[in-house]
Amino acid sequence: SERGTLLAIAQKESGRIESLVGDILCLAELEHTAASGLPNNLPPCDIGLIVNATVDRYQRKADHEGVLIRRAIQDGLIVHADREKIDAAVGNLISNALKYGNGGDIEITVRAVEGHVEIAVRDKGPGIPAEHLPRLFERFYRIDKARSRALGGTGLGLAIVKHTAILHGGKARCESTLGRGSTFTLEIPCASS
Repeated sequence: SERGTLLAIAQKESGRIESLVGDILCLAELEHTAASGLPNNLPPCDIGLIVNATVDRYQRKADHEGVLIRRAIQDGLIVHADREKIDAAVGNLISNALKYGNGGDIEITVRAVEGHVEIAVRDKGPGIPAEHLPRLFERFYRIDKARSRALGGTGLGLAIVKHTAILHGGKARCESTLGRGSTFTLEIPCASS
């Protein structure tokens, strides 16, 4: 019925607005926290345990979509981190890999590299044209606006990843090859022993 259709549209749009507001609040909190200097007080955490828990949360969705998530997570890597913020950032990367990876396997790697920890999420999607790479982590930047909107993206996920990295004294980057997929990497300094 027409009424049922209108109700379904209203529910979908309210869900989209809820996601957008949630992401805007998350980004505002990240910026406020970084500006207030609180990161010095971040507790030491085993980053592998955080990432494994995040992957576990997305496992059912991946299974439902027939996507295999491969993990190569080094044990015992300690960073000063806000667990919830790292979880949200890694969750955004996994969610994007599921949305844009064209159903291919996803590889998640956590390893120590020269004084920092790299959390990398690799998909086997269509890849990203080089001209888009410098702007990927900007707010509301979308390569394919119609597709991103249809898949429920807010356009803020990668900005959240970037600001999470900055909050932790690190950075975020993307490497991509057309036709061969993309790798999004979050770098965080190791906790000094």
